[in-house]
Parts: sequence; C-alpha cells; structure tokens
Amino acid sequence: MRWNQLGNLRDEGPYLLTNTAHAGAAVEAARLRMSRSARPWVLYASAQVGIAILLLVLWPGNRERLELLWFSLFLLFAAANNSSLLWLAHAGGKTMAR
Repeated sequence: MRWNQLGNLRDEGPYLLTNTAHAGAAVEAARLRMSRSARPWVLYASAQVGIAILLLVLWPGNRERLELLWFSLFLLFAAANNSSLLWLAHAGGKTMAR
C-alpha cells in the first residue's frame, strides 16, 4: 500500500495567501482535514496492536500453537507499517529529504 492510498490525503493546491492573518486559519483547516481523513487508519492500527497484544498474552499458555505467535507478529508489523505510512503522509516527506 502506498501512502496516497490512505484515503483523502491529496494536495488541494495551488495556494495563494494574500495576508498573513489568513494563513493560520488555512493551515489549521488543512491540518484538521488531514487528521480526519487519517482517523480510520489510526483506529485500524490500534485494533491491530490490541489484538496482537492479546494474542501474545495468550500464547504462553498454549505454546504448541505457533500460529498465535506468528499472527501476533504479523499484526504488529502491519500496525507498524500503517503507522509509518501515516507518519510519512503527515510529515510530507520533509524529514526524509535530509
């Protein structure tokens, strides 16, 4: 999954700011739109982490079922992947350009 498949994370530019007094409201509105569009993915990653922790807690009681361990590790890596994609989308790739 690429970062642009996370929902409605698209650039609505070009932007023209005529006064610095209006810049704060425009930036805050864009930040709010982005956080609202990413909210389902945050909930999805949180559910993945919750299920993975539950499986990791249950696995020591039944160690012969290795699929519990593998599925919990898969869920943890999937949640890390979703979180990194969200971080890249919100950072805008600026931190990767250094």
